[in-house]
Amino acid sequence: MTSGSAGWPRENWQPSWRSGWAVACCGRCRGPGSRTFGIRSRRGSGPGAWRCGRCGHEHHARFGNTSNDIKLSIEQLVDQVQGLTADALVSVSGQLCWAAGGEVTPITSPPELFARINHFADIDWRRNAVTKEEFYAGAKNYVPRYDRSSDSPHFPPLPRVLYPSPPPKAADTGRLDELVGRFTPATPPDRALMKAFIMTLFWGGPCGKRPMFTVTADAEGDSHRGRGVGKTTFVELCAKLVGGTMAIRPGLSEDRMMTPQGVEHRTPPPPALPVSGCGPQ
Repeated sequence: MTSGSAGWPRENWQPSWRSGWAVACCGRCRGPGSRTFGIRSRRGSGPGAWRCGRCGHEHHARFGNTSNDIKLSIEQLVDQVQGLTADALVSVSGQLCWAAGGEVTPITSPPELFARINHFADIDWRRNAVTKEEFYAGAKNYVPRYDRSSDSPHFPPLPRVLYPSPPPKAADTGRLDELVGRFTPATPPDRALMKAFIMTLFWGGPCGKRPMFTVTADAEGDSHRGRGVGKTTFVELCAKLVGGTMAIRPGLSEDRMMTPQGVEHRTPPPPALPVSGCGPQ
């Protein structure tokens, strides 16, 4: 493989990030007049770095809107970023986001996007090609798209939902029985229903198919008429496992439930949540 007619750049050739190998080297280790490429080069020690297989010199990746004076498209630029960052760019509810390290962070401006990319590559942006604003606006059309993200897992996973972290492996630890036991279920069926309520919060079934539950207590023969036995505490504590509850007020509930923050909550507050047959009888 040679440079020249093939159009390979001599100094700024970029390795194939997705394969983890480069098949060229910089001019630093080539002798005078040498035009031959083909030295296999591994990734370097830092993000986006690569190390020459011949001279051992470490290079940092370059990210720019041109290659050999050829203007690159937004799609080509996105592919470069995804290769450099292990597919960190995603679109959630139409918003470009950065998904890495178990977190999903909205990217709200071109400077914020390029500041993140600069951690992996040196920015070399030129005029008369795609602008940074155009790249920021168009990138979300070439990345994986999701309707929303969820820090808590569903079993099975819901389609078009981004889960930043992998779900925990199934294990019989006895913790679920221990949690339910703290609320002193009155009967074995009550215990089973309380466990079912908790598991329903993590169920990845279709919308409108979840059962309704009501938390009650035996008011007869109790001087407090069932108050203070832990009904609200049980619901609030279980809701914390999946992000907490969302307050509901007349006239505002529907709008709030449709916001990105609202769809992340799986439970309304206890007064509006029927949870059937759980609690002392």
